[in-house]
Amino acid sequence: MPACGARAYVPKSDADENLLEAVRAVRDDRPFFTPHIEDMFYLGPLPFNPAAPRGADGEISIEGLTHREQEIVKMHCEGLSNKEVASQVGISTRTVESHRNNIMHKLQSGAFSHLVRYAIRHKVIPA
Repeated sequence: MPACGARAYVPKSDADENLLEAVRAVRDDRPFFTPHIEDMFYLGPLPFNPAAPRGADGEISIEGLTHREQEIVKMHCEGLSNKEVASQVGISTRTVESHRNNIMHKLQSGAFSHLVRYAIRHKVIPA
């Protein structure tokens, strides 16, 4: 019998901003928890994952990011603040911060400057 558990959790207070994204994540067999829930269970940075899918160049593929995460990478690299990104995308600043943390973990990047160079190499933004 398979283990049962929550794959996503969206409190009513976050439903306007996160419900559709949570449904898409579960549909794509990914877990989804709002920033409020993630903050409650945050245990520190993820360890380096040598098994993460990588492209021919040895880097983690841009396709490993969701469409929303790619959009946020682009806006941050263009110089927008978390507040400005949140306003343009229509989500809370905390959700943008959560996305940015997830992006940094997925790309195993420790600094924003690495993220900018990654975005240029993968043509998310022009050089």
